[in-house]
Amino acid sequence: MHARLEAAVPASEEGGCFLQKRKYEPNMDKKRTKEVDADACQRLCQATSGCAFFSWDTGICTLQAQNAKLVDGRGTAGPKACAAKRQCCFHLGHTTQLQLRLGTSFISDSQAAKALDDEVLGRSLEEVADEGRMVWRELLSRVDVEDAGDLTSQTVSRLRIFYTCLYRSLLFPRRLDEQTHRGIQHWSPYSGKVVFGTGVTDNGFWDTFRTVYQLLALAYPKELGELIDGWLNAFKAGGALPQWASPGYREGIMVGAYSDVVIADAMLKNVSGFDTE
Repeated sequence: MHARLEAAVPASEEGGCFLQKRKYEPNMDKKRTKEVDADACQRLCQATSGCAFFSWDTGICTLQAQNAKLVDGRGTAGPKACAAKRQCCFHLGHTTQLQLRLGTSFISDSQAAKALDDEVLGRSLEEVADEGRMVWRELLSRVDVEDAGDLTSQTVSRLRIFYTCLYRSLLFPRRLDEQTHRGIQHWSPYSGKVVFGTGVTDNGFWDTFRTVYQLLALAYPKELGELIDGWLNAFKAGGALPQWASPGYREGIMVGAYSDVVIADAMLKNVSGFDTE
C-alpha cells in the first residue's frame, strides 16, 4: 500500500520524497523521455549517470543534476532515491486538532499523490463527507420500503435495522481499480502485477452467491456487471476464478465453484457490463 498525505498545519520540512506541483531546473540536457509515472521517472534517474533529481509532468520525464534548483511547476519532482525511513513531524503550537488529507494507492507512490490531488486536496472534511453521504443515499434509496405502517418508534427502529443491513451488504466485494493517467488500472493480487481494467477482491462466494449477488442482480445490476468484469479479470491474471478472495487466492479453504454460479445467474438475468464470450 502506498500513501501520500497533506497536513493542515505546516510541517517541519517541505515533506516527503515526491513533491507535488514542483520541478527542478535546469535539465541535464534537452532530451524529454516519456515515462508512465513519477516512479518510472525516478528509476530512469537512478540508471542515469550524473542525475540527482527528476521532474515528471503528464507522462514527460526530465532529469536534473546536483546543482538544480527546486521551483514551482505542474507535476511531480523528487530526488534520485528516497530515504529508507521517512518521518513527518508537525509543529502544532496551540492547535489542538490536526487535519490530514490522505491519498492511497496499491499501484505506486505517485498514484497515491494523484489520488490525493483528485479526491481530497483543497477540500474540507465536511465537503468530502457530504460527497460520501450523497453516494450512499443514492445507493440505499434504490430500495424503498412500502407500507411500513405508522411512523412509530418501533417502525423507525425496524427501518434503521433494514437499511443498516442493506448498507453492510454493499460493502463487499471491494473494488481495487484506480483512475490513473493511462486509464482504469489496478494492482492484481492474483498476479502481483499492475494491469488495466476493473479489479475486485474481498469476497467469499460460498454464501454470497445466493444472497448478496441476488440482491445486486435485482437492485444494482450495473454494479454487478462491473464486479463480474473484475472477477473475469482475476481469471485472466491468475488462471482461475477465485472462490474466496482476500485479497488474492486462498487455496484449500472454500470448496465448490460458486463464482461460476454468480456469472451464469447474471447472464440469465441479462446483466450487462462484462464479456459473456
